[in-house]
Amino acid sequence: MTRPLGASVNDYLSQPSDVGGLALGTTVTSITFLLTILAVVSFLTITRNDEGAPLAAEVTDGSSAA
Repeated sequence: MTRPLGASVNDYLSQPSDVGGLALGTTVTSITFLLTILAVVSFLTITRNDEGAPLAAEVTDGSSAA
């Protein structure tokens, strides 16, 4: 899903306005995507919001439940 969505956004940003785009060009669009990716990766690295809660370790008392 991310590949077709990214391609559609790329086309919208880079295509001329007479065909429905924003006419930013490929260079500006590429730089925009790069900065967005760097910002998301930096944010997740600093905050660690992408990590789930640690699983609780099972407590065993040495007896087997049979």
